[in-house]
Amino acid sequence: MIRSQKWAPPGNSPPLIPGPDFLAWTGQSFTEYQEPVVPGEGPSTTLYLTPVPNTTTIWSIGRAPGPESAFTPRTQHFP
Repeated sequence: MIRSQKWAPPGNSPPLIPGPDFLAWTGQSFTEYQEPVVPGEGPSTTLYLTPVPNTTTIWSIGRAPGPESAFTPRTQHFP
């Protein structure tokens, strides 16, 4: 899976560094959100994102590699 990248501070090499898992628009700027670390699991792959109507909440569902190469379901929400 390709993870997001963002520009590093000026003068850094390489110029790109790992970026956030999700971005949320506040009406004035973006807020970065990282996926929580789950012991024994790798980073998840998001399958679907959906906003909750009339709120600022987003739900995501996906899967993560778990123990013994099995996939573990992953559900998250972001304010």
